[in-house]
Amino acid sequence: MKSYFQVCLIMLLVAVSAAPGFADILDCGNPALGASLDSLEDGGRFIKYHEKGGVAYYNYTGACRLPQHDHVPLMVIYAAVDGKLYARFTSTNANTRIGVTRDDIVKRIAARLGQPGKTVEQGDWSIVVWEIPDKKTKFKLKFNNVTKVSKTALYYEPLRPAVEAKAKNPL
Repeated sequence: MKSYFQVCLIMLLVAVSAAPGFADILDCGNPALGASLDSLEDGGRFIKYHEKGGVAYYNYTGACRLPQHDHVPLMVIYAAVDGKLYARFTSTNANTRIGVTRDDIVKRIAARLGQPGKTVEQGDWSIVVWEIPDKKTKFKLKFNNVTKVSKTALYYEPLRPAVEAKAKNPL
């Protein structure tokens, strides 16, 4: 009986020591923007589904939990340029069903990022922008005032020139 207990204990210790190897490398709430996608890849979790203008778009199949998941069903997409993680995008169309307004979303984001820098109205869309200079990122909320669809984008600004150059000359 004692040896059975020892075997179980050893198996438990081995499993616990191996657990960090199974942990997701990507923190989707605070992705390592600018990092090599290869350095973040672990077991084929980034699934490329589209490429346009030198920007590759990926579904991420690993564990991902964002604050928005507490409020709405959410689609999360990542983008890479020159093999480096450039952006994270989210989208939901559930705001109509649950009565969430643009101001509700702005308040939630402002609680984490501070007050936004500017708001621009473009047709039915409100675009609210936060600059995060210490992380060299920009966060945008796009909210359709008619359909209540919301989208967010977190961009790594140092890669923006590469994205713009590829858009002008994709070859």
